[in-house]
Formats: sequence, C-alpha cells, structure tokens
Amino acid sequence: MHFFKSLVFGIIFFGFYSCNNTIDIEKEKKDIIAVIENETNSFFVKNFEKQSESFLQDERLTVLISRKKFYGYVVGWDELSKNIKINYENNTHPGTETFTNTNYKINVYENSAWAIYDENVYNSEGVYIRRVINVRFLEKVDGKWKIVYLSDVDTSSYEIEEERKYSHKLDIDINYRDQLSKWSTNDNSKWAVSDEKDNGTLELRSKGVFDTIRKPSSFAVVKDLDVGNFKLTLEAKSFADISLKGRDVVIYFGYRDPTHFYYVHVSNENTKYHNIIGLVNGGDRKPLTSVIADEDKARLNDCNWHKIKVERDASSGMITVFVDDMINPIHAIYDKTLLNGSIGVGSFDDTGAFRNIELLYD
Repeated sequence: MHFFKSLVFGIIFFGFYSCNNTIDIEKEKKDIIAVIENETNSFFVKNFEKQSESFLQDERLTVLISRKKFYGYVVGWDELSKNIKINYENNTHPGTETFTNTNYKINVYENSAWAIYDENVYNSEGVYIRRVINVRFLEKVDGKWKIVYLSDVDTSSYEIEEERKYSHKLDIDINYRDQLSKWSTNDNSKWAVSDEKDNGTLELRSKGVFDTIRKPSSFAVVKDLDVGNFKLTLEAKSFADISLKGRDVVIYFGYRDPTHFYYVHVSNENTKYHNIIGLVNGGDRKPLTSVIADEDKARLNDCNWHKIKVERDASSGMITVFVDDMINPIHAIYDKTLLNGSIGVGSFDDTGAFRNIELLYD
C-alpha cells in the first residue's frame, strides 16, 4: 500500500512540476517508445544484454504480470535479471513470434513518464494471435529513459470464457478426400482444396461472374447448416495484387439462398462499399455500416493470412466483426433482418484462400 501511495504522490508532484518547465513532449515520447520497443523486441529474440538496457537496474524496479490462472510479481533488478536468464536458458531458441505496439497513451513529466499501450502478437506467418495490455512507468537517468515499473495483462488468457456461451462447436474440415462435398459454391470449377492434409486450405482460384443484382460474385457456404447465435473465427488472405484498391475477401452469415444473406467485406480501403457489413435481401447489396474513418482498420493490404472473427447475437441483432485485433472490433451494429442461416466464405470480385474455420453456435 505504501508503494502505491508514494506512486500517486509522485504522479501529482511531477504533474505540478511540469507546469513550470518546458519539455519537448513529442521528442520525449519518441524516446520512450524506442526504449519500450527495444525491451519487447529483445524479449522476443532472447537478447538479455539489449533487454537490460531498457531497465532501471536497482531495487526499485517492479514487474507485475497477470494471466488467467497465475500472476508474476518481481521486485528489484537482481531478481528480475535472474528470472530472465533462467527463462532464456530453458528456452534457448529465439522465438518466431513478432509484435506491433499500438494505441500508445503517454504522459511525460520532468524526469518521469508513464505509458499504456497494446502489444499485438503475430505468429511466424503473420497471423494475429493475441493482445497484451501493457503499462510502463519510466524515469530519466543520466538523460536516458529507463523502465522502473512494468505490468501486462495477456487478454488471450480469458478467451476460453467466451466459448462457454455456446452449446456447440464445429471445426469445419477442409480436406482433399472430401473436396467440396460439404460446400455449396457459386461454381465448383472455381474452387479447390489446396493439399491432401486434413484441415487444409479452401482456395478461390478464379473470379466469379456477377448476377443480375449487385452482390458478391463468389461464395462457398456450408451445406445443411442453420445457426442464429454464433462466433465464427477463420484465417483468410487475398490473392489479388496488393496495389489493387478494394481487394477483398468476404465472410457470409445468415445465408439462406444466393439473394438473401449478410456478408462482411474485408478490404484494404474504407469506402461506402469496401470494408463493410452488407445485406443482400432480394436486391442489390446494401451497406449496413458507415465508412470507417480509421485507415488502420483497412487491413487486407498484404499477402499474409489475416485472422477474422464474426459474432452474432440473433436475439438482440448485435453483429461484431474483428480483423487481426480480436479485442477491438472494426464493426459493431444491430440488425435483425435475417436471424439465422448458414455461414461461408468468398469474395466480391477477387480470389483468395481460407483455413482454420471454427464455429461456436447455439
């Protein structure tokens, strides 16, 4: 308790003191981010010497981490450095995961600062796998920022709780033996399974042909499936040239027939018809979402796999869509036009691939 009282007093004091001093805030923020990202990158590649450069190396250093089933609490550089070395000795190979830090919130005082941010972690293929919420307190020592307090919460530790909301789980196999037998497509000649392994890749290899109404041209939906409440997760990537504006993949849900369904359009740009939730209800497609202002949410801008999650609560009409970041949705709307139907994948007018399709539903 004494530690936290001192901490609050320190923040108030530094805030008052900073009002009477001129600080180049933007420069200090850049320096702070560099220190934080050096520490994180060094951790991923298991470089103790580089990682140690980011820390205040005395007894005041405090680390607190939280997971669903355990927490870690370490005080002092001697104890932390010992734990880091043991961890690296037991795990000698550098990790294959990468990260990007986003949503920085930083306050800078005379010789201290605090930062809150999201650490987004990706596997070796560039697929998003988890989000870690981080807090750092820093002090300036001999003109250099050093981390004096570190805490983080790995949000993926809590995702299992979400699964308990649903009564059924369906891992949708994609394999060479069955080919397209489980799928209803716009044209089987345009679709293929890419390899002979179970849980392979479903590929849309040729563009579809537009119908008399304006709607996505290619689809592969699961046969004999009718769901209302669900959570759908999968990985997708586009085969279209990365310079093509509007390149897309599409996720279908509430699918009843070729002219009645919802779709999520995932793209590399935000327009009235790109990067939207759309509805086809017997006529031309209708956007249900407004144009996204944040260009960072137009994430289909490379040849990598992207993780996509769609959640639907039929009773309330709630629809939420996540791309790469499984915590912060790019869309959250209410619509009850179609309360149930099948799910599927495809594209408006491009080609692409899909894998690791998992459905939780009631």
